[in-house]
Amino acid sequence: GRLYNHKTTIYFLPSGHIKNGSMIDDWDDLPIRTRLIIGYRGPYELRKDRSAFRIAGREYKSQDTIYYLPPNRLLSGDSIKDFSRLQVGTLIFLPARL
Repeated sequence: GRLYNHKTTIYFLPSGHIKNGSMIDDWDDLPIRTRLIIGYRGPYELRKDRSAFRIAGREYKSQDTIYYLPPNRLLSGDSIKDFSRLQVGTLIFLPARL
């Protein structure tokens, strides 16, 4: 829709690169199997000193909080069973409304 090129539309390219809609110039060249989420901000990187809870607050387990795990895996917060097993470097995307 009309948000295809907005900064809150995040594209996950099969190569592992991540771009928001405002960063894409050639829409005809978007690879097959590109995935996207609409209405998000981020990425916020999980680090030893910055947990999922510290990044997202009580929403860390929400179905609206999106985790990008290597290699190229997207999961919602409500589908993650053990947050202590998340790797450092996991990227977190939060709804733009938070």
